[in-house]
Amino acid sequence: MMSSTPSFGPSQSIYKLRSLQLNKAKRVLFIEDDEDFGDLMQPCIEQILQCQVTRATDPYEAINHFMDGYFDLIILDWNLPDMNGIEALKRAEAVLSTEPEIPLKWEQGKVPVIVLSGIDRSKTKELDSVYFRTLGFVSKKQGLKEMLEELKAKGNQTSGRR
Repeated sequence: MMSSTPSFGPSQSIYKLRSLQLNKAKRVLFIEDDEDFGDLMQPCIEQILQCQVTRATDPYEAINHFMDGYFDLIILDWNLPDMNGIEALKRAEAVLSTEPEIPLKWEQGKVPVIVLSGIDRSKTKELDSVYFRTLGFVSKKQGLKEMLEELKAKGNQTSGRR
């Protein structure tokens, strides 16, 4: 008599385990309007931070993602369409603070933000607000390897959120 319990082969078990690991992975929102750069960086970020990356190409798309769920880290381009990165986060915070249906996790601590930009750091501003805090700045003007090393170092600082 055949068992009604489905059996999993080795590749299916690995897939199931990987799927469970991804469900517990850090969630990162990568806000980047340059599609080519975003396509290059997304898999690199997923690999170096062992995370799930959600992409937004403009501030309005990012705000929609904030309404859908919580993120453990935000990697933010400074120069976005219609506003800079901090203005985008302030607008998102205004929406989150008036929305009764926001995920409860938003109330539990500030989400760290890494600014990833091609402009000089001196032209950016840090943010420490109700929902967000700037964790650091990474320049796009350096090589890919150096950029990824900096993102990894800063991204791994996110476990102790306040």
